[in-house]
Amino acid sequence: MYAGNIIVDLEKPTILELLNTLKSAEKLDKLPQNIENNHVYRLCLIEKCKDDYKADGFLWKNIGWTFYSKAGQEFRKSYFKCSTSIKENENKFKKHVYISTANNLDIIVIYLGNKEYAELRPRGNVKKSKIAAPFRRTLPSTLSEIRETVQHNTDAKVYKLIVATSETETSRPRNIKQVNNLRQGFLSKHRPTNDELLNVILMSYEINDYIRLASFPNLTVVLIHKEAEETFQYLLDTTDEYIQLYYDTTFKIGSFYLSVS
Repeated sequence: MYAGNIIVDLEKPTILELLNTLKSAEKLDKLPQNIENNHVYRLCLIEKCKDDYKADGFLWKNIGWTFYSKAGQEFRKSYFKCSTSIKENENKFKKHVYISTANNLDIIVIYLGNKEYAELRPRGNVKKSKIAAPFRRTLPSTLSEIRETVQHNTDAKVYKLIVATSETETSRPRNIKQVNNLRQGFLSKHRPTNDELLNVILMSYEINDYIRLASFPNLTVVLIHKEAEETFQYLLDTTDEYIQLYYDTTFKIGSFYLSVS
């Protein structure tokens, strides 16, 4: 059943109408690409996509929120009006979002007015606004996927992978710079600090039987037991045969891989 047939007044639905919408209306796992005027969408989301309804292709101003409650049933209602350069048009296209407090994955989104009044324009202080592309918000779930993937891949590889598998414009990165920024953010958080580098230097002085080299500014640390090194050097000096090295095992310590031969 279409939710608009359940709610009589889209501006002020009753608690009963909202509950009936959750119960009887068609459940969507995401907002459609093309939003309709004066329309109601009943969303049933999964955890990783619970904020994706916010990226619907329009720019909004959040003008407040309140609780809708009656007889123990409660919704959190948020009010939005379209962000436009013409102030008189801001209230001509609005959005009301109702989130069930019993399950925050049950969401009702109501669009009011005419979406033609919503401008697609660059965001923020863009100097060359006449040639700048309109701002398009990327789905929060896509940003989460990018943050996870750039931990193990280059920004270019991640960008190509997500663009190739995405179904809609909002489910892909805005551009490669967006992916690059997230990649650089991850790298900067995991870059060794001065204290950590100093600790490695001090350890190389104290246990030089194991830490034989610590070079900077590009960190290179070689760990080898002194007696094992002398034994290996003896083999090199006493034989003309080719000596192969074998890695017995590799295991992870924190974010580092350690190989033992």
